[in-house]
Amino acid sequence: EGEAIIRGTLAREVSAVMEYKGLGLQEAVDFVIKHRLDEGYAGLIAVSNKGEVAYGFNCNGMFRGCASEDGFMEVGIWE
Repeated sequence: EGEAIIRGTLAREVSAVMEYKGLGLQEAVDFVIKHRLDEGYAGLIAVSNKGEVAYGFNCNGMFRGCASEDGFMEVGIWE
């Protein structure tokens, strides 16, 4: 369902929620997933212009990984 996410411009919506509602990255991701995606549908990973990483999903699990130059590493599937 990646094409539906692209067509739905979820990345743009996360950015707009941050700008107009004044939310942080993780809060904006959670807001968009809750209000724009059907339950059990998908998830997204977002990276801010400051290098912050946030993710969210509303399905059983989502493969994801993150590593930063300061040595932080995270890999996950479920919540």
